[in-house]
This record gives sequence, C-alpha cells and structure tokens, in this order.
Amino acid sequence: MGNLTEMNNNQVIRVFSFYCDICHKKIEVPILKKDKERQVGGIFRKIVIHQCEKEPLAFFLYFDEHYALRQKITREVTFEKIDAVNGFSHEELEDIKVKYGFNYFYKIFGDEFSKVIFAILIGQQVIIAGERSVVSSLINTLKIFTEIRNCKITYWSKEVELLSDIVGTPGINRQKFPNSIIVDLKNKQIKNGISNKYSLKFLQKIIRELEINSISNTILKELHRLDSYVKSFIRVKSVDEVELFLESLAFEIQDVALLEILVIIGTQLNPLIAQYYRYNYQNLKEIDLNTVLPFKIWCLQEKKRAPPMTIVPDSLPNFKEFLIIKRIQTQAKCNQFSLKLFEFFTPKNHYIFIPQGQNTFVFSFPRYNEDFTLISNALKCHFAFQKEAKSKKLNNEHVKNRILESWNEITKKTTIPKKYQHLLEIRQELPLLIEHSILESYFFEITYDFANFRSLTTALLERLEETFQVELKIIHTKSLYTISSALPSQWPDNPKVQQTITVNFNIHLYNKELESPNKSAIVLDLFVDPENMTLGLECQKLFSDLCQKFLNCFSKIF
Repeated sequence: MGNLTEMNNNQVIRVFSFYCDICHKKIEVPILKKDKERQVGGIFRKIVIHQCEKEPLAFFLYFDEHYALRQKITREVTFEKIDAVNGFSHEELEDIKVKYGFNYFYKIFGDEFSKVIFAILIGQQVIIAGERSVVSSLINTLKIFTEIRNCKITYWSKEVELLSDIVGTPGINRQKFPNSIIVDLKNKQIKNGISNKYSLKFLQKIIRELEINSISNTILKELHRLDSYVKSFIRVKSVDEVELFLESLAFEIQDVALLEILVIIGTQLNPLIAQYYRYNYQNLKEIDLNTVLPFKIWCLQEKKRAPPMTIVPDSLPNFKEFLIIKRIQTQAKCNQFSLKLFEFFTPKNHYIFIPQGQNTFVFSFPRYNEDFTLISNALKCHFAFQKEAKSKKLNNEHVKNRILESWNEITKKTTIPKKYQHLLEIRQELPLLIEHSILESYFFEITYDFANFRSLTTALLERLEETFQVELKIIHTKSLYTISSALPSQWPDNPKVQQTITVNFNIHLYNKELESPNKSAIVLDLFVDPENMTLGLECQKLFSDLCQKFLNCFSKIF
C-alpha cells in the first residue's frame, strides 16, 4: 500500500518549460502531484538546479494553483558557498551538496574517484589531505556512503587518527599508511586505491543520470540493497553454503564486480566467507598447513608500538590491525595470572602470542578450521628465536630472512619445552569455534589443590552467577570441564548506538597436572557471532572489560 501511495504522489501532472537567460538552453520541469499539495496560500514552489556554462544556477519557481508561473528567482550556486544560498530546505541543501560535491571532485579526479567509493564500501580507511574547507566539503560528500556502516569520521586532525574510517588532515606521508587510500587534493592524486567496475558504474550514474531531488534516496536505496545481500549470507554455516549462495546471487544480479564487493565485505564478518575467498581467489584448496608462513610478525618491546615484519603479502589486508596488536600488548602486561598463550581471531586472520622469553612475538596467520598446526609451528618458531637470542641480538631483518629461508627446518628441528607440549595437548582438546567472527582466547597457568577440584569448581560457578547474573552450562569431556553462557551487553564505545551485542564465553578447566605438582590450566574464550560484527573490531573494548571481570572471579577462587 505504501508503494502505491508513493507512486501516486510522484505522478507527473504537468511539465513546465522555460529557457535559461544565460546559455539559452531549454529547461523542462516536471510538476508532481505532491508538489501542488505543498501549496501555501494558493502558491507552491519548485527548485531547479541547472548546470549553466560556468557555474550551476538555482531557479526558484513559484506557481499558482492553475500552474501559472507567478515568480522566478535566479541565484548562482557554487559548491564552496552552497551553505550561504538562502531558500533551500535542509533536505534540498543536502541533495545539492551530494550532487555537486560529486560533480566537483569528479572534475578533479575523473573515474579514479570511484576508488574512494570502493574503499568506503569495503571498509578501507580514507585519508583526505588538503586545504581544510575543501577537505570538509569532500567528507560531507562522501558521508552518505557511511549510512550502512558504523563509521568514525574525523573532519580535521593534524595527525591522522588511526581509529577513524574517514579523516581529514593537512598533509600525509604515504609510506606510513600503506593500507589506507589517500586522497591528495593538493597534487590531485588518489593513492593506494583499488579499481572496481561496480564502483565506477555507481559513480558514473551519480554524475550523469541522477537528478538532484532524488540523488540521496537513490544512493541510500542502493546501499541498503548491498547491505541486505551481505546480511543474507553472513550467517552461513559452511563454505559450501557460501558457494551455493553466491551462485544463486550471481544469477540474480549478473554483476561480477558487485559480487567481489559482497565477498570482501563478507570476509570481514564471517570466517567461513574468508576461507571461501582464500580457497577460490587464491587457489588454496589443497594446502599443507605445515608450509603456511605467517603474514606478519611483531616483536613486542616494552612501551613501544611494534612495527610489523611483513613475511608474505595478504590479499585481505586488515586496515585496523594495529588495534589487535595494541590489545595484545595490553594483555602481555596482565599480572593477575600466568598467561602462557593468547590467541585473537578475526574472520580473516589468526593472531598467536606467546608471552615467554626475552623476545616475545605475535604471529599472524590466515584463519583455518584446523588451526592446531599453526599454533604448534608458531611455538616452534618462537622458541627457536629465543635460543638464537642467547648467542646474538635479533633484528627484524634476521627474523624475516630466517623464516623465509628456513621455515621447514625451524618447524621440523625445534623442540617445544615440555610445559608447552602440555599446553598443545590441552589446546587440541578445546572445541573448534570456526563459525564465530571475533574470538579471543586466554590460556592461564594456575595453581590449586587437585583434591579440592570439585569444591573449587562449585565456588567458581557461584561466583560467575553472582557476577554476571546468567544461567550457566557445564560440560565434562575427558579431563576438561567447560562452563559456558551468553552475556547480552550494551555497546560501550559509542553512546549513539543503542545496540545490544551478545558476547559468548567458555571457561575450560583442566583437571590434570601439567609438568609441576598442583599446576594446571584454565582457558577463557570470548566470542561473538557474525550478525554482531557490523560494529567492527571496536568490540575489543567490550572484551577487555569482560575479561577483567572474569579475572576478578578467578582470583577469588584460585
């Protein structure tokens, strides 16, 4: 019924024609049924924007109830001074800004400007460098493309804010931001951008086809179409389901370039889609995990941000990867328990941190279902470098070359200490959580009297119920006792987003001694499902708060 009403209101009841006084071109103005219904005192208004020879002109046309033109007012409209033109409603002004913003920047960058649209759609950081007023105008133009994403926009900052999705700045060093697209207004260049035919067609439609009074609605309608496609397949439960969905979608939309965007967005939300991408776009269907090199390695140092060593390129770059490393550095300083292993999973990558020895490393691997081999190899590599560090000082170049030249030798000949062999045995017993988008896992060593295991477990259950006010489940398999539940929590970092995100948790208690008397392990998993991931990696703040609450519970018992 709503669509019929909208069609009826948009019915053209008359077309008024007149000529521009400057270029003498004929201008036709369709008068809609809804235009006449807005009349006041028998008069209604139509605004027409006309691209004249030099600057666009705004015609304010006033008609009576018989469609006779009573008054015509002409005003120049320049992109830089659009806000100073009186007579526009807020909605009209926003539409004009979008239309002429795109026209203005299309004149500067041409089809290259489509790379910026592609960047915003897939979540790549956009850095705009130039004169402040022009930078702000460009951000206002692009803002409409952030409607379906939870984007942080910084209009102006002398230092680029790494957390911002779109940021304006006076100047930029390209080398410092290899994963960000840079719009250099001064030199009229777009750097680090990716070409995509769908984004190019979208831009050309905006420039050549869309009328001012419909541009915002048309863009938003297309963005919501993309969003609906993504949401319909991020909940898939197997790689085969991804294949079937995309086959039916390809038949429906007949647009390979759009499919490329949907898959890239999907890889950021669902690890199964990320695996599909790696299998099909990188031809990794048959792979020996023993040969898989890490994408990057960070050697963590006290009070310093660790620069990454890139070992092999990743076709799915992580634009906010620094957030993960910063979080791992924070976890490395946790003194409440003996942290032996910390893992962080994004839908695309698997980060492994072993806080042991003089040099501590973070390894970034592609995420796979069977991740045990990757953890084992990361441990072997870590301890091989600990041994080498005793005889010489390690540097990034040495570490990188050793991995590239001698990975098989390192993983075959290095012996993992007995304590960490037990760790691997426990890790192998844990359930796989491949279907979850963001997962972080803490492996703590604890000391307790094994004769009191049952009473300690009961005390922990009571403490958790009191702290989180949720119903708990407990499962016993072999030497492992798993306590699990779900925690509905308000999103903490963005007060404007009144969205509830559910964080699931598992606590694995290992009822078996490690290599020392009364020494065992407790593992904490925190994870969210794909449908919660529209909020992005910022959910780490939520994880951090919850982790501290769990540690407080553990400290009361163990």
